[in-house]
Amino acid sequence: MEIRAKEAEALFAAAYGIGPEHRVAFRRRLEHLRTHGCPSGLATGRGRPAIYSWLQLVQQTIALDLIDVGLTPERAARLVVGDPHCVKMFAAVLTTLMANNAALAATWIDKDKWPSEHSLFLYGRLRELASVSDPTLPTDATFGLVRGDEIEEWNAERSSIETVAIVIDFGQLIASLIRRVADFTERSTVETTKSFYAWAEYYELHS
Repeated sequence: MEIRAKEAEALFAAAYGIGPEHRVAFRRRLEHLRTHGCPSGLATGRGRPAIYSWLQLVQQTIALDLIDVGLTPERAARLVVGDPHCVKMFAAVLTTLMANNAALAATWIDKDKWPSEHSLFLYGRLRELASVSDPTLPTDATFGLVRGDEIEEWNAERSSIETVAIVIDFGQLIASLIRRVADFTERSTVETTKSFYAWAEYYELHS
């Protein structure tokens, strides 16, 4: 599955309710993300438009959601592409451990509800204040992973000081993205979901 950068821009603008009158400002946000390497690996060349595959679509989805809750484009990009393999690994874990059945996942996506017990939650702490006393402390560590069926146990065992973190329901994020891509490309949800699963499974097999 591949779409051009202009199509991806339109897809994401629609997702955030950004009309034509604000597209120039939105485009600047996307360009700012690109200057920080997000999304990574855009297929460009002489005379060729930038092409978005599932990797770029997922990376940009996460980054834009992080910007939407207040992170700077630089910080959002660093969290998403700091580890070049993390997003591919998140997708592989979601599809192989949570719901290794694209047709079943498509039924959840059509209902716009990915069950939390079959989801994968990404969590991260930026540790901005801790870095005041320890400047060498990394503040942009990539996300950790918690399976949806284990989140209650994780919550019970987490440190008492870990009361605030960025938490992303990755299953629901992917469900919403697949639904938008299916609508935008005028493909069925099942076909689009199978395309996503094929990409995720390719990483699992070749990692």
